[in-house]
Amino acid sequence: MKTRVLGRTGLEVSELSLGRLFVSSVGGGFEQGRSATLRALELGVNYIDTAPTYADSEEVIGRFLEGIKTPVVLSTKLGAGPSPLSPRTGTISDGREYRGPGVVR
Repeated sequence: MKTRVLGRTGLEVSELSLGRLFVSSVGGGFEQGRSATLRALELGVNYIDTAPTYADSEEVIGRFLEGIKTPVVLSTKLGAGPSPLSPRTGTISDGREYRGPGVVR
């Protein structure tokens, strides 16, 4: 899998990303989504994309990645306001508080 540096972050990510729009409690089945995610990692994909508006996909992806030793870059989207994120109050529509931009390594 070819990789690129992500902007000025210094993070090396795969040229292909795995979008997880349909991996949630309202999407496909858990095992099917987990299997597809693990296969993508096996093939060298290390960049996974999600968003708070994808129902509980962020939580589901976390469950997929439990015990995985391969480094993964997980990105999410914010700022589509006022829902799911209200830039004025810093809260997401389900009540969680937005802590600000950042990269977790």
